[in-house]
Amino acid sequence: MTTRFGAALGPVLTQGAADCAVVWSRDSDSGIVLGTLPAGLLAEGDPWPPVEASAGVVTDPTELARLVPTSLRLRLPGPVAAAWSADFADSALAVLLVWECLPDQQSRNAVTAGLHEQVAATVRLWEAQRRAETENARLAAVVAALHHALVTVDDIRSVAFLNAVAADLLSLPTGEVPAAELALAMGVLQSRTVNTDEVLAQAARLLVDPRADLPPLVWEFVTAPTHLSVSSVAIRGQGQSGRVWVFEDVSADVALRAELERRARYDDLTGLLNRSEAISRAESVLSHPRRRGDHWALVFCDLDGFKAVNDAAGHAAGDQVLRVVARRMRAVVREGDLVARMGGDEMLVLLDGVRSIEDAERLADLMRVAIAEPINGGGFAELRVGASMGVTLAEPGDDIDVLIARADAAMYTAKREGRGRVVRV
Repeated sequence: MTTRFGAALGPVLTQGAADCAVVWSRDSDSGIVLGTLPAGLLAEGDPWPPVEASAGVVTDPTELARLVPTSLRLRLPGPVAAAWSADFADSALAVLLVWECLPDQQSRNAVTAGLHEQVAATVRLWEAQRRAETENARLAAVVAALHHALVTVDDIRSVAFLNAVAADLLSLPTGEVPAAELALAMGVLQSRTVNTDEVLAQAARLLVDPRADLPPLVWEFVTAPTHLSVSSVAIRGQGQSGRVWVFEDVSADVALRAELERRARYDDLTGLLNRSEAISRAESVLSHPRRRGDHWALVFCDLDGFKAVNDAAGHAAGDQVLRVVARRMRAVVREGDLVARMGGDEMLVLLDGVRSIEDAERLADLMRVAIAEPINGGGFAELRVGASMGVTLAEPGDDIDVLIARADAAMYTAKREGRGRVVRV
């Protein structure tokens, strides 16, 4: 029997002058031992016959044989002279008191007059404690199985509890640690963040209102885990005061969102802007006024001989050509210029801040020359493509569709005039 129950039931046994007690739990057709006093007479979990309670202290041998099973009799130092059994309407628990010597009338009166309620109160208290211990054990198992780092802080006792994930994150032992040690470890973790100002602002809210709940904030780090979603709620009421912190590793989610955003904006094969992103950015920049003498210029490029490469060497060779062409075009343009793959072997370049159509034409020609260089590597024989390009300056009132149509027409003129050249319009 637990120490708490033994301490509580001891005075009851003394008052009733009983020599031992058994607490057991019943269900529909069986029972099990929960504990004995003195401890160790029977093991917790041993079977127990689910007998009916007695009307009072029993001395009749037949009734004693019914109430006191052989498993208990064999553990007692002497014969059983009297017994009393009680169960409780609001509980599955029951209790048996046993006397080795016949109790006097005063002891019998104590049992029948008041001992039942005292035992009942003790058993109910013990049952509540068992339920609480069971719930605590279940909660501890759930917390241990969490993939998130969980920290609970008990302000009254100035201690914190960390599950294994939290202990690993904060470099502290699993289980209970002083709250001061947790505060130091939290400070170290905060100092490693990239968005430290946001993180410290979150913590500062608790200085203004120590009972505030903190919504999730992503703490960013250079090393793994690169992103932690951190939230906290205050523990309030029922004589409790403290806080729960939850640290969720969202690095994979952030990386996935970034990858989805990248794929929505960039061409997977070349890494260039895709068509929709290029048009969106071009519309934005064309809507802003330019400094006097500065112009936007648009270059539309179509590769010469690309289909022949695909037909002769296969699509893998064609993909290699497109990747190399993209790298060469990016190497020629300047910071602020936009390079996009419009689809197939068509590329678009938006040049920022050119002084004249001649400047734009010179940059386009540099790209044309770079593209025409032989392409080696990738496991293929030497590959060659050329480029036909159309160039136009943005005029006031032009939108992106007008510019593309004008540059596209110039590009087709370059095709008709022999390919591998730049035509301006």
